[in-house]
Amino acid sequence: MAPSVVEKASILKPDDQTGILKEESLPPEVKFQIEGNLYLDYSGKLEFGGGGDLESMEENLRNFKRIGSGVLKEETGKFIFNSGNVTYTYEVRELEEVVLHNQGIVFLPKDSKAPRPVFFTKDMDQFKEFLEQASSSKV
Repeated sequence: MAPSVVEKASILKPDDQTGILKEESLPPEVKFQIEGNLYLDYSGKLEFGGGGDLESMEENLRNFKRIGSGVLKEETGKFIFNSGNVTYTYEVRELEEVVLHNQGIVFLPKDSKAPRPVFFTKDMDQFKEFLEQASSSKV
């Protein structure tokens, strides 16, 4: 008899109330986690390249909503923003582009009507490192 291939392994743990063995769920793998301040750009008009005059930039910033300080992390292919009791989740396939600036990360959703998350952080190097590792692991 040939050995079989194990396709899935799980940890079984007795249920506290019934004593029946149940599969223990493992926490999702977090590849990075950084702290910062989350804003949402509802206008979609703010240019994230160079150029534009100061007056039009100030006008567009009025459409930013400050969500608050929080954490940005990646779990199993999703970017998750946690700020207080609010959580925003974006799957990679829902994003058109991720734009990096001095101390900010802008997530551009494919749905042009969706607000754009803008995350300001001092941990840009850690995020850039994550992107480099993620792109090299897909090659």
